[in-house]
Amino acid sequence: MFFDRLFLEREEDREIEVEMMDGLPSCLINEEILWKMLDLQTLCTVACVSKSLRFSVDTEVLPYLDSLDLSIVSIDEHALYHILSRFKSLNTLTLNCQRLYGSSLLPFLAPQIQQLNLFSCSLLSSSVLNSIGANCPFLRVLAVEFADHGSPPILFRKNVAYMLNKCQYLERLSLKIKGTEVDASAFQSIEFSLPRSIKFLKLKPMLENNAIHLANRLSVSKSPSSSGFVLQFLSLLLDVITDRLLVAIANSLPLLVELHLEDRPDKEPLLASI
Repeated sequence: MFFDRLFLEREEDREIEVEMMDGLPSCLINEEILWKMLDLQTLCTVACVSKSLRFSVDTEVLPYLDSLDLSIVSIDEHALYHILSRFKSLNTLTLNCQRLYGSSLLPFLAPQIQQLNLFSCSLLSSSVLNSIGANCPFLRVLAVEFADHGSPPILFRKNVAYMLNKCQYLERLSLKIKGTEVDASAFQSIEFSLPRSIKFLKLKPMLENNAIHLANRLSVSKSPSSSGFVLQFLSLLLDVITDRLLVAIANSLPLLVELHLEDRPDKEPLLASI
């Protein structure tokens, strides 16, 4: 009896709190409550409290948020549309794409997108880069993690080149291909398409010879006022790291602040004879 009574009292208190929330002016709800809890999980929880809060979240908060991070949850196309259709001002979007196809992203690729991070792209082909280039010309940050689908490297290179030629304001680029049979020539000749705005570059995997051509092509000028490249961060996963590569990087990229090189040789190195 005691617990039943306590439960009823708590239910009555909750109904009173909801009624009090419904009675608050919308400007007070929006400015003093909702705009101080801008993470999506909290907003969704608050929206379940009352009809007035849900209405405020849907019409006064979500449409004006400029950033959304869904990297920790894998959602399907239906859920993605249900969520993103509420956002009208996004310029930064981070997604876990494990259950998404390229067509799922098309409705949300738009000129206002300036930062796009697509992780765990197990179903996305490199053709998504074409869509990004065609619809996001003002993109400044792009990170994509592809899975190896065994598609021809020449097609991948073509899609990368198209995207880079369209996104001339790109400053940070990270492209990774994960898989056991990845063709490391996928990034061959990428240096001819990179916009001069690039400051941060991460490519995995890549052949050492292609990396040398990349370094020589970028050849950073020491004068910030020049029209040359100003690359400051470089990260590569290579088949092998040699002195020839290090010399090329040192001579061509004097403005580098960070350099990360990782090698995964196809063959075990030979032991020196004693």
